[in-house]
Amino acid sequence: MKKEKKEAKKNLDYFEEAKFQHDKIINSEKYSENLDLVGETDKKTVKKTTKKTTKKKIELDSNEKDISISDENEHEFIKVVKKLEGFEHRESQIKVVDTINDAIRENTNAFIEAGTGSGKSFAYLYPIISSGKPAVISTGTIALQEQLLDKDIPFLQKSKDLPKFKAVIAKGRSNYVCLQKFSDLENKIFQGSPLRLELNLIMREVNKGWNGDFSTLPFQVSNELKHEIESSNEDCIKFKCEFYNSQKSPFFNARKELEGADIIVTNHSLYMIDVTVGSTILPPHETVVFDEAHHIYMNAIKGFTVTIGRYSITKLLQKIQKRVTAIPDYIARQIINEESYLFEWVFKKRKHVYRIEKFMTPDLKNIIDPIVEVLGELKKWLDFLPINEELFPEENIQQKAKVHKENLLRQLVHLKKKFEFFIDESSYLERVNWVECDDKKGRFELKSAPLFVNDRLKSDIWEKKKSIFTSATITVDSDFNYFKTQLGIDKGKNLIVDSPFDYKKQAALYIPKNILDPNHQDYIKSCKDHILEVLGVTQGRAFLLFSSWKNMELAYEMTHKIIPFKSKKQGDLTRRNLIEWFKTTPNAVLYATSTFWEGIDIPGSALSCVIIDKLPFSVPDDPVIQAKVDYMKSQEMNWFKDFMLPEAIIKLRQGVGRLIRTKEDKGLLVILDNRLTTKFYGKTVINSLP
Repeated sequence: MKKEKKEAKKNLDYFEEAKFQHDKIINSEKYSENLDLVGETDKKTVKKTTKKTTKKKIELDSNEKDISISDENEHEFIKVVKKLEGFEHRESQIKVVDTINDAIRENTNAFIEAGTGSGKSFAYLYPIISSGKPAVISTGTIALQEQLLDKDIPFLQKSKDLPKFKAVIAKGRSNYVCLQKFSDLENKIFQGSPLRLELNLIMREVNKGWNGDFSTLPFQVSNELKHEIESSNEDCIKFKCEFYNSQKSPFFNARKELEGADIIVTNHSLYMIDVTVGSTILPPHETVVFDEAHHIYMNAIKGFTVTIGRYSITKLLQKIQKRVTAIPDYIARQIINEESYLFEWVFKKRKHVYRIEKFMTPDLKNIIDPIVEVLGELKKWLDFLPINEELFPEENIQQKAKVHKENLLRQLVHLKKKFEFFIDESSYLERVNWVECDDKKGRFELKSAPLFVNDRLKSDIWEKKKSIFTSATITVDSDFNYFKTQLGIDKGKNLIVDSPFDYKKQAALYIPKNILDPNHQDYIKSCKDHILEVLGVTQGRAFLLFSSWKNMELAYEMTHKIIPFKSKKQGDLTRRNLIEWFKTTPNAVLYATSTFWEGIDIPGSALSCVIIDKLPFSVPDDPVIQAKVDYMKSQEMNWFKDFMLPEAIIKLRQGVGRLIRTKEDKGLLVILDNRLTTKFYGKTVINSLP
């Protein structure tokens, strides 16, 4: 007990001294030059790493314009935005406007890196609105969509210096309720069902004039019910639907809104899905702006990925039985029997995620071939099956059943084609196939993704539309080449906008020397004292961002009981509630993983320190990463320099971006990875930081 009290007093004394040091630092005019916070042995390291190598300047393709702020020669853009509360004249913002204007006029693309505080959303909205042509703005996060639709666009719509325009959001189909499914379920479900209460709550909202968008409900719909009543292309009976014909379909009403829109705001995921279905979702448009463009590549991979779930066949059988008639026993038994072999094969490896290698194809083919064959038999039976008039005596119900039958036949063909991705050996040259499974729940997914998306994107988007790419992090060491190569696009105007923040005065970088290599089993343990020391100096007010859940849990267990500040870790609350807790809790400390590396805006002193455990290299056993590295090795390409390192740098820059959000912010960035000072690539990483 005495020992514990002595240890507690030691920690208290330590943090009292740390607070004294913190007050000395925070009151200093040049925050980044006050390095008492890092300990004598590491001051040289901090000073060395805070020296920034001069970036290569990328000039505009055309001559730089002379920008005047006098009233006589005031830029048209400034006339519009100067009415903004807290407006600041930024030469860099006008450069973005002019670059996009030139790209639209010359029918080319534009690549723009502009960090936090550069005002890039207004800088791209103004030229596309001024062009008078339909355009799409695609974002990577919901937070940015909300900012555009709730704040930026409404402001511009009030301007007398811009043409009148209509802006609408485009969401995926599953975001809307299908009233036909809702009505069918309501008629069938018994009163004692746990879903009945939810259905009654939704019906109350329908009667109030609810628009059918699940996100606008005042309560959360359970996943079980949402899957039953969400709108889907596969189940839609369109002209045979009473809600479609009476113009009460939430999804089709939302799509009708898009037709007359000048600006459509959507997300990268839906934009890529639109590409896969032949541009049948979004209306025709000449220009697309990809904000948060660093997400495009992975969203394209996901959009072009084929997935077969554990219950894909079962759900299809249930639909046939519910909407057409009972399936013959001999076919049902055969399907169940063949599926059991697939189930056994998937779980044989006893791994949660693993690649399906080419040598495994013959075994898998022996299992999938009979499944494809029996699905073919099911299709033949369904194709020749007349609608059961006894089961559906009313003519309008019979008509609906016929449409359902046609939809189900298409789904059977589509499912057969999906299975072929996993048994066609030629597909293994350009794709990666893998399994994700949960043995506790008995669930699995077979997935097949393209290794490269550049050719597909080039033919389906870049050759047809003017594309504007913008992000705070799409260059590596001031070079757009990595980003362009990934996406298969080269022509266009390049612009890197200087940050409005003075990082030399507003921030310091600390890289401890005496810590173990991040791959060492005791790595987090060796970081413990540095974490405690820094949190003492900054008096909490910190994000600790980790590259894995394991590291986050270890660091949390080692430190959260010692620090005299309130702390939480990811998973304690929802993401939104954790951010709100952090903003409203003095001296808060939050331990989190990759989902907190971006899309979070906490200006002011509430967040004064960001601690990053290590360079966020992609997980080497991720099937897609693994396959891409193997391909690059086979082509004698430098997989580390040309793939792994650029990806890590872009992600690291996103994490760093949480720290300085306004010109008044001051903060400390700590990277607990001494490879930045010992490895050959360290200088490249540091040069890429703001």
